Amino acid sequence: MSRGRPFAFRLIALTLCVVGLATTACSKGESASAPTTTTRAVGSPINGDDIDRLAQMLFLDYQVGGARISASVTYDDLSITVTGAVDWREHTGRLDVTTSDGQGGERTQQVRFTADTVFDRITPEQAARLPEDRRGTVKWVARPPSPDQRPIDRVIELLVSLAASRPDNPQLVAQKQVTYEGTETVGERKAFVYTSAKVGATYWLDADSGHLLRFRGSLPGFAEPIVIDLSEQGPTEIELPGSAEQVRSSD
Repeated sequence: MSRGRPFAFRLIALTLCVVGLATTACSKGESASAPTTTTRAVGSPINGDDIDRLAQMLFLDYQVGGARISASVTYDDLSITVTGAVDWREHTGRLDVTTSDGQGGERTQQVRFTADTVFDRITPEQAARLPEDRRGTVKWVARPPSPDQRPIDRVIELLVSLAASRPDNPQLVAQKQVTYEGTETVGERKAFVYTSAKVGATYWLDADSGHLLRFRGSLPGFAEPIVIDLSEQGPTEIELPGSAEQVRSSD
């Protein structure tokens, strides 16, 4: 699988600034610590168990392989819903992106991505410009990622950054001004909730496994925070377009 640079160069900064955890490796490799039973006040500073849990969060996503995702965000006056799956090991994903203007206008676009390419489902207008012998076979338009210009590419960056190939440094996690915000239920799973005021992000971690169940944070250019739900964590296979099914974008 190609490991191109357009996304990769930005992922460390995105993880630090949006996800808000350090990327320095540490020697601790265990699963998340068992939850404590002591009653705790909402908004209290995180303790040692919390720090260990947060330090393992992105690494657990990488270890498990992938997940199904559902995200919602507002961009300008548009409501955007993203559903699909991501494979963190292979840096690939499949997404259905539905855009609504709030006045009955709605459009759904299929997207696939790798480390260095985004595939957009071809539109009828684009297909009409193809040579006649390719109109029945080409289904996708391939282009390089452009996070600075395309909002969906910023979402893809964030999805990919929700995993890391090694644990975070607990000492650096402790410096991120994270507070414990109690427990909530996400998809029938009990979750510990943590907020980092320093980076404006909130994390819902499975109380048993430590897996990230929900993320809320800011993205550049978006008026409101994006909310991402993750489920069905495990090995995830993404079917990508074959060479005969794609055409390079002329943009």
